[in-house]
Amino acid sequence: MILGVTAFSATDGLSKWMVMAAPILEIVAIRNALVLLMILPSLGRAGGVRALATRRGGAHAVRALLSIGALLTFFGALRELPLATSIAISFASPLFMTVASVLLLGERVGWHRWLAVVAGFAGVVVIAWPGAAGMISWPAALMLLSSLFFALSMITVRWLARTETDIAMLFYQNAGMMLAGVGGLPFVWQMPTPTDLGVIAAMAVTLVVGQVFMIRAFRAAPVAVVAPFEYLELLWASLIGYVVWNEEPAAHVWIGAAIVVASGLYITWREARASRLAAAPQPAAGAVASSL
Repeated sequence: MILGVTAFSATDGLSKWMVMAAPILEIVAIRNALVLLMILPSLGRAGGVRALATRRGGAHAVRALLSIGALLTFFGALRELPLATSIAISFASPLFMTVASVLLLGERVGWHRWLAVVAGFAGVVVIAWPGAAGMISWPAALMLLSSLFFALSMITVRWLARTETDIAMLFYQNAGMMLAGVGGLPFVWQMPTPTDLGVIAAMAVTLVVGQVFMIRAFRAAPVAVVAPFEYLELLWASLIGYVVWNEEPAAHVWIGAAIVVASGLYITWREARASRLAAAPQPAAGAVASSL
């Protein structure tokens, strides 16, 4: 998990570098085309085109659209926000996922987790720190919107995972994102330099490497054990931002991030506890169930 988070942090740093130099849609088109090339060997081992057979094309399209929305808003916010601030706000995704799991999947969430969600969103407001006009800045709002899109895309994974293979979900997501980027190329195209192509290629490689390590981490250990390490991304983002762009997060960013991380850790722990209780033998008659 530490290796996966480190790779994703490298992706974020490279992304901030590129969005300052090239059109966002061009970055998306090239990056996701390279990701598709890298997953072709896995597709071949999984059975080739047969592994992509699906009756849920609409759901794949919805996931691709949500992923496109998440990436475009993320890149747009990266242009304006310090890297550490962007990552801190993006930690709102688990909070959105908790809310969406109730509204869209009908899952039950106890008052403990609702309080954690409210505290987490309060932490996001502290990070974004409304300006003199009493409004959150538009880049912060854009990053919050990216977190929402990402959370909704992860909810669609919960739907698709019941019938779809991992390689099919990975292929259709990246193919949809690549097509969206290609569609915008006539309006934004500028000739990439060899350096640009190298950086975008590194983005694709670190993204795939991060996914591989993270998937293996979740397969090797319970979520409650490995998920907390995801928050190391904030430390990496702070270090990269300071070294490369001389960015120093303000005190309110650290305070808000601490609140968001604490709420996220608590939600992870409660969900793991709920899963254990659900899998355990039913209590004897008269036993009092714990509120989740």
